[in-house]
Amino acid sequence: MAKKRVGRYPKEFRRMAVERLKNCDNIVALSRELGVHRRLLYKWRDQLDPAEVPEDVSVTDLALVLTSTFVFAKAGSLLILS
Repeated sequence: MAKKRVGRYPKEFRRMAVERLKNCDNIVALSRELGVHRRLLYKWRDQLDPAEVPEDVSVTDLALVLTSTFVFAKAGSLLILS
């Protein structure tokens, strides 16, 4: 049976990093100080603090926003249609 992959960084370290990210002016410097890639900080932020939808936004409005923007990746280029 294969071992379950466990995260390299403890949850408390990730929480601390996300808290520092919130008040940080230089993300690159923070990532170097913590020894983690900049994208990993954003990933942890998104996992620990998911974006909240404002209360005044209806489900219909949200669906319209989500379906009106399409992103296609083709041959290494990015095409955005709105």
